[in-house]
Order: sequence, then C-alpha cells, then structure tokens
Amino acid sequence: MHSTAFIDDSAHPTAVHYYGLFPVAPIPKGSVTVTRTVRIAARSTEVLLATIAKEAKTGESIIIVGHGNETGLEFRIGNPRNFVYLQTGALRAILNHQAGNASDDETAKILMLKDGAEYRKLRDLIDAVQKLNLNRVDLRACIVGKNEGTMYSLLKVFNCQALSAPKQWDNFGRIELGQPTPNPAVWREWEQKHPKAIVFGSSPNRFAYEQQGAAGLGFYAMADSADAVSAWIDAHLPTPNKYSKGPIYYHALTDLKQKLIFAGQPEFRAHLVESTKGKDPRKVDTNAPLPRP
Repeated sequence: MHSTAFIDDSAHPTAVHYYGLFPVAPIPKGSVTVTRTVRIAARSTEVLLATIAKEAKTGESIIIVGHGNETGLEFRIGNPRNFVYLQTGALRAILNHQAGNASDDETAKILMLKDGAEYRKLRDLIDAVQKLNLNRVDLRACIVGKNEGTMYSLLKVFNCQALSAPKQWDNFGRIELGQPTPNPAVWREWEQKHPKAIVFGSSPNRFAYEQQGAAGLGFYAMADSADAVSAWIDAHLPTPNKYSKGPIYYHALTDLKQKLIFAGQPEFRAHLVESTKGKDPRKVDTNAPLPRP
C-alpha cells in the first residue's frame, strides 16, 4: 500500500530525509510505503488541509508528521496568537457544526475566528479533504494514540477509513557516524568517553551508539565496518531501504524513560493504535450487561 507523507518541517526537519532512505512505514497491521513526501509550509490547520486537498489523491493513504499530544494535533487554527489548535475543543466544535448543531458564527466564536465567513473558509477546506475519502491517515505525532476519543474525532474530520497514532513520544533524528574502524585503540578511547554506549554485535563487526537524552536528542556512534552499520540498520530500521553510507536517519518511539524503539523493530507496532470508521469508542451499548457490583 502506497502513501504520501505530509511533513511539518518545523516539527521534524529530518523526516523528509528519513522517508527518502527508509520508505517503508509500519502501521498497526502491516506497513505502507511512502512514495512521495510533501512539506507543509506552516504549522497551520488551514495550510495542512489545503496542502492535503491539493496533493492527495482520492482514496489514497497519507501520513501526517507533526507535533501532537493526547488532545490532538498541534496545527493552529486562525490567528496563531489565539493558541487554538486541531485538538479536543476545536474538534468538538467542528463536528458539532458538521452535525448541524451550531451555526457558522457560533462555531467561529468557539474557534476564536473573526466571524462566520472566516469559519466557512475553514469548513470549505475540511469539505475538500473529506471529499477525498482517504483510505488511511497514519499520524506521526506524539502520544495522540493515548486518547481513543481524540483519534476518532480526527478520523471523522479527515473522513478516512482508518486512522492510527502512537501511544508514545514520536521522534525523527539523525545519527552522525564517523569513519568506521576496527582499531582497538580508537575503540578504547571512544568507549571511555561514552560509558553508556549500547554495543550491537561483536568485533570485528560492532556497531555502538550512546543516546543523549531519553528522547534521543543526539547520538554518538561508532562502527567497526560498513557491514556492521548495515547489520544494525537491518535489525532496527525498516527494510527494504535505500541506505548506503553517511549519516543514519531514523524514526523511533520512546516513553522518555527507556531506550528508543526504532521503526524496524518488531515491538514498534505494539505502541501504535488504530481507529476505524463506524467504531466510535465513546458510544455506549445500551444493551450491554451491567457490571457486577
């Protein structure tokens, strides 16, 4: 299954490079292959929707890379000084209007837009995206997957068949890798400087890295050989890939306590969750048996 990745560069500047080298993206069941990346020009809901409406194809699957939290996506709505984002309150207002329960002016007031006319511009962008009938929207945005209600609201706004998101913090980054060498003296010096390094494999095919910060804000890496680098990549990042040499771009998840879980590791999928159309987790089955006292 092919997918287009829409990327907020201001949130994850290395994501474009990552998908260029590692186009296979895991989803809760299986994977999609990124065949195209599109940069989002601003961290704005209006710009995001306009870009998707222009660039995505009917029935396509897409990935959205940006900042998020349990309440939704950190794409602002309207004037950035108002700090209104595509999150719980805004999602509720948009869907309430869509259901015919609020006027343009009432919805504009909740979203802190100037008037109903400004909201209608936003509504037209939402309508344009909804008419695409997207197959999948896979979010690469921190911890959105922790809130099933938020996920289902986003699914309804994007009008897709399925929407997935991570339960952990999402991270794209770059591992700087110097010239590989098996020289014992060089390795001893490097290991003394990086006592917390994780070593993969054994000499003469070692790959080692030390993670700087729980979120993987930086890496120090060392390798015996190019073969050692390839072996580490094949075990931690998606395959097939286009990597040959140079810096390693990565995608990973973290709970900010343990080491990163890279996108090619089997346990990565365990931290992704999915909502599907027609299965609102917030609906109550009135025929369900009452819980025991």
